[in-house]
Amino acid sequence: MSVKTDFNRAQMVMETYRQQLDKYTDEQFVQSPAEGVWSLSEVYSHILSANIMCASAIAKCIKGDATEYTKGLDWRVKVILFFGRIPGKHMVPKSIAGDVKVISKADALRMMDIFDAKIQTVIPDIDKASPTQTTRHPRMGMFNAKNWLRFIYVHSNHHLKQLARIEKLLV
Repeated sequence: MSVKTDFNRAQMVMETYRQQLDKYTDEQFVQSPAEGVWSLSEVYSHILSANIMCASAIAKCIKGDATEYTKGLDWRVKVILFFGRIPGKHMVPKSIAGDVKVISKADALRMMDIFDAKIQTVIPDIDKASPTQTTRHPRMGMFNAKNWLRFIYVHSNHHLKQLARIEKLLV
């Protein structure tokens, strides 16, 4: 995929998050639908903090402040990024799970704005980034700037399905 295509897809998915936020009441947004199940708020917290982190990782790769890595991606990760789907349900890596918290709808909007600002600053330079400048994803290995952008789309889209499952439980 091209940077432009991945960026446009990521923007469309994030616009879906923004639009869906309007349909939830404040109470629905923070309500956990069942024991051990994230609230809508926690999904937003996770995806937005992850996306902000991804945008920062992209910036490191662009600046050359990342790790030089030439081995490439594991074949399973290549398949996930190529097809744009994360198969099944997965537990959040412990390094990230601690960052997930209940946030307000206003907090979610602020985080969306932070992500938008960060991603807008790096998009013009992603094509110029060295493919061997990488930072570590908690589960998938070393990602370069283009891998991180693609992951933003794939990961954000994956969690839209989780939001749909939670919505059904809240009814």
